[in-house]
Amino acid sequence: MEGIQPDVSFDDFVVAVIQRRELLIDLLNAAPDEEVDPLAADPETNARRRAPDPDTLPTSLYHVHLPTLETLGFVSWDRDAGTVRRGPDFDAIEPALTEYQTTLPGDFLHHDLINA
Repeated sequence: MEGIQPDVSFDDFVVAVIQRRELLIDLLNAAPDEEVDPLAADPETNARRRAPDPDTLPTSLYHVHLPTLETLGFVSWDRDAGTVRRGPDFDAIEPALTEYQTTLPGDFLHHDLINA
């Protein structure tokens, strides 16, 4: 994957970070052209995503995670609307995300692997 350092795995780069993992799984579960609120972990309840420090979640999403995922082509980010949708290269990671979602325990999606 272009943009990821050679010594950094997909797991370490994308999946180990809870904010990225939850957002990508939300996009996986959404219709291909559906927009997703990057701050809402549960569209029905509008619960916020989990983060090591919830007070910094919007800042970390908008200044670190979304730009990174957009640069890699995994998401398309509409800054004005504050929404994301699948990017042009989302198909490249879809099989790995599907594998994670179907084979790992349910609490994996909501467990911070970096700060555990």
